[in-house]
Amino acid sequence: ERLAVLLEAVAATIDSTGLTDVADARLSLGFATEAQRLAQTLGDAIAETRAIDALAFHASRAGDTPGSVDLLRRAVELVHERDDHLEAWMLARLCGDLTRTDRVDEAMSRLPEAMELADRSGNHLALSRLHVIAMMNSSFGPAFSASLEAALHEARLAGNLRAEHSLYQTAGYVSLWCGDFELSRRCFERSLDVGERLFPHDAYTRAGYVWLLSLMGRYDEIAEPLEQCQRDDDVPTRIVALTGCYE
Repeated sequence: ERLAVLLEAVAATIDSTGLTDVADARLSLGFATEAQRLAQTLGDAIAETRAIDALAFHASRAGDTPGSVDLLRRAVELVHERDDHLEAWMLARLCGDLTRTDRVDEAMSRLPEAMELADRSGNHLALSRLHVIAMMNSSFGPAFSASLEAALHEARLAGNLRAEHSLYQTAGYVSLWCGDFELSRRCFERSLDVGERLFPHDAYTRAGYVWLLSLMGRYDEIAEPLEQCQRDDDVPTRIVALTGCYE
């Protein structure tokens, strides 16, 4: 009974795209840590997978993406052939963090299997995330646009605005890196618009947007939001904010 309550508490503080606005990260991490320990004691592989999903999120948020990859590998092993829907999600999470740690070849080699599993189990949220990963690793141009549209389609089938927010955020960053500032601006503004209704304190998207503005020479618009982003406790947000300040 306690394990079920702990997993419910984890779900209340973390959703499919990150911390909820009201969440305390320390509470969330504590719930997930105890849930994993208890699930191991009970031999409950599905419950342990769900707990590890949360622990991997916290590792990534703290800047330890390699640690997140190790956790997600364990989760995929645990859930394999036990729950196709959950396995598809864990594969999507793993492919995402493999990409972020420059293990693109491994991420792309897992992508077809993950997409087939997500499609077969009806996991539109995982499919959306997998198309985002394809978008991140595709050549910028038609392939990028096709993956973005596919990701958006699956997010809307899932009825998940948070996934839509996340994919526009990622597209904003990728198009910034590739030098298409106008597309980046549209994507960031769409992500901020959706995010305003869901988690108005999201700083990672805003940090990317003000970095873009700095590259466009719109310095008078960025001083205050950049300072706010630098104070955020999310490590990737602070990295982007410092990059914006440098620019």
